[in-house]
Amino acid sequence: WVEFEEGLEITEVSFPCIVKPNAQGSTFGLSYVEKAKDLIPAVKNSQKFDKSTLIEEYISGKEITVGIIQESPMPIVEILPKNKIYDYKCKYTAGMSEYNCPADIKKGLSEKIMSDSVKIFKLLGCKGYGRIDFILDKNENYYFLEINTLPGMTSTSLLPIAAKAQGLSFDELVKKIIDLGLNVENIKWIFMNKKIVNNKLLFVNCEAVGLTLNIHV
Repeated sequence: WVEFEEGLEITEVSFPCIVKPNAQGSTFGLSYVEKAKDLIPAVKNSQKFDKSTLIEEYISGKEITVGIIQESPMPIVEILPKNKIYDYKCKYTAGMSEYNCPADIKKGLSEKIMSDSVKIFKLLGCKGYGRIDFILDKNENYYFLEINTLPGMTSTSLLPIAAKAQGLSFDELVKKIIDLGLNVENIKWIFMNKKIVNNKLLFVNCEAVGLTLNIHV
């Protein structure tokens, strides 16, 4: 990949390629570009969402993802979008994608991908839960795309799909994530509000590790 800068020669970019904002999610501003004439419009579209734009080689293959909970890998999910790429519409519209979980991948390769996912998760200093995305090509080479430290939790999201294959209901998954948040070492609580009546603490509103809680006592 290359980070787009003013003056970058189009001859330095091979096609097809993926153009996307450096700091975004849900494929906002992402384009699949096949021809040189479409590169600059794709960059301008990307820069609506972030000033920094990434131009990546397009790798043909299976799009797969590995959820991580408490440094343990979940079953691999293979994504089968109806469109050319797994775009916003395919992510959040029921019926626009199909999912295989566990993915149809040889056991030894599947185990290696899951093991490497945990290594990436630890190497980047992540805690609690997350999701690692890859492309698996026809020669069984897998390419790390990115890590999502706050995976989606909608009815079409990938982490709940993996949890279901593991035997966890959506409610159980949410509870597990909350429990992990409450048990993070060196947790820093920011007390936002409290209510005391007759010298008795009734509730505390606070934040911890991005989690907002209303605790009634």
